[in-house]
Amino acid sequence: MSLEENRSLVARFIRAVNDRDFDVFDQLLADHFTIPPDSPEGLSREGLKSVLTYYVSAFPDLNYAVQDQIAEGDTVVVRATMQGTHKGSYKNHDGTGKTFAVDEVDIFRIDAGKIAGYRIVWDEAGLAKQLGID
Repeated sequence: MSLEENRSLVARFIRAVNDRDFDVFDQLLADHFTIPPDSPEGLSREGLKSVLTYYVSAFPDLNYAVQDQIAEGDTVVVRATMQGTHKGSYKNHDGTGKTFAVDEVDIFRIDAGKIAGYRIVWDEAGLAKQLGID
């Protein structure tokens, strides 16, 4: 795939997350998908759907705003702002009604036209602090 096709694939994935269209993951994510990539103990495609469902229940307006996207070879790196409002249970804390916005960097690996996996680096401590649950 070209670099532009790789960038487009990742953009479709992020749009699917923002739109809560997790069923499209079957088209975008490889059968051997894991987080982190190539990890036998990693989070599978179905596991990712489950985790995102958990986050959406805690933060119903969860959204990823892409700030930067860089593609090189079979890798696409995205820097985004993850934001939302804490309305449901998160880490044994009931919704506070507080909003948050934290930075996240995702490093996607593309294999045969699908996302094979990605690494996530995000400010979980910043999220907890903004919600007052740290």
